[in-house]
Amino acid sequence: MTPEEEKKVLRHEMKHQRARLDSQQKVTYSLHICENLKKNMEVRAAHIIAAYHPFPNEVNLKPLYTYLEAQGKILAFPVWQKNSHNMDFYSSDTLIDPVRCERQ
Repeated sequence: MTPEEEKKVLRHEMKHQRARLDSQQKVTYSLHICENLKKNMEVRAAHIIAAYHPFPNEVNLKPLYTYLEAQGKILAFPVWQKNSHNMDFYSSDTLIDPVRCERQ
């Protein structure tokens, strides 16, 4: 199996595991992950942090985002450009473009 195939299988398995969690488990795990990320040295040292808006079965990092913004961090949310392989990053109020990423 190629690394890409392995990644696809793993993502599929993780998606199904998350779907089986009840709502309280999702909240508990998400908060635990947020607390661990607050302690991460790379996160603490960063000025701009790439972020995402979670889908219902994804880890909810919104409590972490509130904390990071209070610490003066800039959160950058990716947006794939339609009919393009480019991704731009947006903060809550402005376009920031530290790196234009291209989809492979």
